[in-house]
Amino acid sequence: MKRVVKHRHSIYAMARVGITSDNIEIRVYTDDPGHIPHFHFIGDGLDGCIRIDKAEYFPHGHHKSKLNTKQIRKLVKFLKSNNNHYGLTNWQTLLLFWNTNNSDVELPDDYPMPDYLNIEE
Repeated sequence: MKRVVKHRHSIYAMARVGITSDNIEIRVYTDDPGHIPHFHFIGDGLDGCIRIDKAEYFPHGHHKSKLNTKQIRKLVKFLKSNNNHYGLTNWQTLLLFWNTNNSDVELPDDYPMPDYLNIEE
């Protein structure tokens, strides 16, 4: 039987931060190429990336979706809320996952969350 690979990353090559209240999954891929810290959002027909270091989308490959205003507000609320597994906020967990899984660029553990409510398109 021939195995068909649909995406470059396997489910084992990512760290799930969590899922927003509108069912959008937030992930950090391991060993993501490039020198731009970013996270992925997937769900409801969406597949996109947002930079961690500034409020800006990071389209690459097939990851080109953008969030609407309501989805962005829910993303920010999610990132500010506590992560049930690590005793950190979801933002701090996202930073931890990026720094642990991507060696090219590390951000300080206390790096402030950009103002994603004013994300640049």
